[in-house]
Amino acid sequence: MQEHFNSVERTCIVFLQSELDIAFGFLRLAEVETGSGNTAHAEELIAKASNSYKAVLDGLATVSREFEEERQVLRERLRLLQDAIRTVARRR
Repeated sequence: MQEHFNSVERTCIVFLQSELDIAFGFLRLAEVETGSGNTAHAEELIAKASNSYKAVLDGLATVSREFEEERQVLRERLRLLQDAIRTVARRR
């Protein structure tokens, strides 16, 4: 049973990592849209990145302390994402 729980937990961690990757992708696209003068679409993409940030933050709370190393990596990437969201939002 513990092995199944660990498998589910690892799947959750992979999902959270993927969500962060997607959020950074939204921000890269937002920068392109801003550069092209399409600020409305850039704002939508920044909002999507912000929603991903919130989803990962909420999901991180469900990851057990047994996976502290993974939690640390996710927290650091969340910090980087938050900084990137602020930076991209200032550029538009």
